[in-house]
Amino acid sequence: MVGRARSFVLYVMLQHCHYRRYDHDIAIGALFGLWAGTILASFASSVGATAAFLVSRYVLRDAVQLRFGDSLSQSMKAWRKTVRSIFYTALYLFFHFS
Repeated sequence: MVGRARSFVLYVMLQHCHYRRYDHDIAIGALFGLWAGTILASFASSVGATAAFLVSRYVLRDAVQLRFGDSLSQSMKAWRKTVRSIFYTALYLFFHFS
């Protein structure tokens, strides 16, 4: 049980740091078996990705905006315009073919 917890924590830390390699998945599968390794790797990668998202969203947001202020605002305007057009296209296709 301690080995699984250590492996889970290590996997979460690696995922949080965007260090995604499949050798760790294979090692977990070899150590804990197919099903336990699959479940452990799946939950650990989800927790690590969620932690990375939350840190980037709430902790590092101000630092990124200070560093890349003008170029970031221009990129965000272009992104919002693109997302809006994709949304309206999908909405049109949904109601047109339903």
